[in-house]
Amino acid sequence: MVKNMNILLINPPYDFKNDTVVDSLFLQPVQSMGLGYLASYMEREGHHVNVLECPPNNLRWKDINEEIMGGSYEIIGLSVYSYNYKNVSLLGNRIKKAYPRIVLVIGGFLATISVDEMFQSIPDLDYCVLGEGEETFKELADAIEKRQVIPTGINGVAYKSEGLVIINEFRKVLTDLDVLPLPKISYLSPNGMAAIISGRGCHGRCSFCSVSTYIKRLKGRYCRKRNPSNIVSEINNLVSNYNVKYISFHDDSFFTTNREWVEGFVSCMNKDCIPVEFSISARADDIINYENEIIQLADIGLKYVFVGAESFIQRQLDLYRKGTTVEENIRAINILKDNGIKCGLGIMLLDPYVCIEEVRDNLSALDIVGYARERYNDFPPVSLLYPVTCVKGSSFERLLKENGLYKPNAIGYDFIDPKVQKFYQIQRIWADKLYPLNKACSIHGKAYLREYYHIAEKLLDQKIALRELDILFCFKLCEDVMETKQLDPQEYIYSWQQKLDEINECVMHLSDSLDMILGQHAYTS
Repeated sequence: MVKNMNILLINPPYDFKNDTVVDSLFLQPVQSMGLGYLASYMEREGHHVNVLECPPNNLRWKDINEEIMGGSYEIIGLSVYSYNYKNVSLLGNRIKKAYPRIVLVIGGFLATISVDEMFQSIPDLDYCVLGEGEETFKELADAIEKRQVIPTGINGVAYKSEGLVIINEFRKVLTDLDVLPLPKISYLSPNGMAAIISGRGCHGRCSFCSVSTYIKRLKGRYCRKRNPSNIVSEINNLVSNYNVKYISFHDDSFFTTNREWVEGFVSCMNKDCIPVEFSISARADDIINYENEIIQLADIGLKYVFVGAESFIQRQLDLYRKGTTVEENIRAINILKDNGIKCGLGIMLLDPYVCIEEVRDNLSALDIVGYARERYNDFPPVSLLYPVTCVKGSSFERLLKENGLYKPNAIGYDFIDPKVQKFYQIQRIWADKLYPLNKACSIHGKAYLREYYHIAEKLLDQKIALRELDILFCFKLCEDVMETKQLDPQEYIYSWQQKLDEINECVMHLSDSLDMILGQHAYTS
């Protein structure tokens, strides 16, 4: 009989600055849903599982090491994606050096599409779990307990044998997601936000995403949805037993090609009358196709939609393989506005082929849709948006390499237009100055959540002022670069520093006022 194994699953730190904020209205940190499902599945099979959530808790090696030292763990699992790959490599090597007897397993999107690279970056790595991990990880843990070092009969596993990486046959994906237990809760935002996934898979095929490569590795239907009643049952549990007030659906895209599923979800939510608000992510064309359902979703608690618009330049939309138009992006935004739903925008202003005139035109479009002026949305300043980035396994990566454009830098390429390269150079320095101030402005959420609306509105004024200053900076920088002026980055930014300091002074004053009020409230209560 297989004994219970002590397992630690780790959601590693991100490789970049974490943009989620505990006191944000819409972008609070949440747990890893993949690890949550894996943990609950393994616990159902009788194993002891702890989950360490590094990003929301800001945990580093010292914290991780303390957990490992006190846990008597036999297996450690790391989840690897494009956004944490560097930290996974560092963490994996540290774990194997400090604890060589602990079995190290890596799973996740990147482990599935870049198996060889995982074993190269962590030479002492024991196993990779490929694709969806619940059944595979369970069988692997059973084999490890029986000391079957070479898991030849387990589908969905990669390992080393005599120095060679062996990749077993991929496992067929689960067809019925409702057979899975509800995910183990490893983190809840102190302000009452929790994450849920309504299904697995995405029907988009964007060039900057590696989903196409991932799908080719899998066996079975990629896009699947949970039964609406199953989802509503989970929401009920979170609201009733964990005091959750806000649900963030962490699907790649909430909408499916099956309209009946959306109608079923609305029906189940209406039947249970759950007092909860929620947010989703959606493509622009889906918002248009489901306009009537958007209205119904708003009636049952939909407050925020993250729209993968990406650009207001058609050439870029075609490059990104969105299958949408500029007009559809604008229409989708207007549908949400007309129904009182706040929206976030996924925007990538820069790509290797972009010219400075296109950057200016994109900025103009953002100004027209009110990007900087929208009052109750969590838009970051434009300068904090990332260019389209070379993700491992994506068709965009292949395009760069086929055309000799790939570079081993932060985004995977240089810009062909030297004016854009200069724009980006100066904008990055400016962004470093904006980042802490934008994060400070986000405490307007803290004021709202604690019902200090007067301070919240004033903080929101400063957040808008920061976005407006930034978009003005970007417009002016475009113009100056287009005129081929010799621009010294530090001197250029210094000329804007006074306006930035004025916003910072207001934000710090309001922050101090809020802290004083909250301190007095804590003292009197």
